[in-house]
Amino acid sequence: MTEIFLSTDGFGRLVKVRALLTGFRLTFAIATCLIAGGVVAVEDTVCVEQPVEPHKPFAPDMKKAFSEVDSSELVAVGRPAPIIRDTIAIACGTTEIRHQVERSRAAANLGTDFNAEEVKFMLGFLDEKIAGQSEYNTLEFNAIKNDVSWALLHQDKPVEPYCNALVSMYRDKTHDYVWRDYCIQHMAIYCARLKGNKASSKPAALYAVLACLADAVKNFRMPVCGTALIGMKNLLGSDGMNGDLNVSEIALKIATNPEACNSARASAVQVAVELKTDGILKVARDMAQNGEDVLLRISAVSAVGKVGTNDDVKLLADLSMNGDSRISLSARRALKSLKLRNRTMASS
Repeated sequence: MTEIFLSTDGFGRLVKVRALLTGFRLTFAIATCLIAGGVVAVEDTVCVEQPVEPHKPFAPDMKKAFSEVDSSELVAVGRPAPIIRDTIAIACGTTEIRHQVERSRAAANLGTDFNAEEVKFMLGFLDEKIAGQSEYNTLEFNAIKNDVSWALLHQDKPVEPYCNALVSMYRDKTHDYVWRDYCIQHMAIYCARLKGNKASSKPAALYAVLACLADAVKNFRMPVCGTALIGMKNLLGSDGMNGDLNVSEIALKIATNPEACNSARASAVQVAVELKTDGILKVARDMAQNGEDVLLRISAVSAVGKVGTNDDVKLLADLSMNGDSRISLSARRALKSLKLRNRTMASS
């Protein structure tokens, strides 16, 4: 989940908007947030000590077992029938209720206390491919899977197989691009919650997640690059986030790469600003004035407002008169932020 904070007035009052975002929806949210003078942050989030195995379906026969096996026969031979609550069955598509809205409604009310059979059942659903879902398009099907994954992410107790399942599904390139992007987003959130968890200070799965993020961030022509970079930033300080893996340096390279996806570059600018990367102000100044993409210019204008100096007041003032209302509004917000920050620094 990405939490976006939008400024509502000049007195610091904030409105918090929660949204499940990835890929192109993340691009739109970044633009909307930056225009409004807000900031984007992925909420802190849990990982598990468990070796990662090569990809294999997690529960290939669960749906068949659920719908076809006579539970009385299972009990008769001493094997308890799997107990799957109705909302999970609806969300995972094992009932006659097939409409996306109904399934999404069920997925939003799954609970926070899944039993082991339910976890296995849900992981089996997440591992399904879009090819077998003819009544849905990719975005609709993945929206349901995203909701189910979100429920697993926010259980009362960490779901041990969950993180490794995400890693395995990301590595499986027969999954569609959108779902693999969701996997990157969710595994990073899951592992970020380990920061400060002394009982699991060095989980084996964390290293697998870092490897996935490092792989995804190389795909700079696709939005998943920005998703992975944000995940890296939120894991900064965790084991493995040092040495050759320099998030600040990676962010600057992506931000200045003209061949990179625009949404990834916009995310990279914001990550570089948050990490106080040397050279990002110069990059942001140039991009704010000369960038060819509106999203990039909005991100750069926001960056100047956050790390600029008194020398940037004129630049932002000029941009506040820009003919594109998206840029002018972003510039006015950035100018107000810059002036407030400068006054605060002068009085301290």
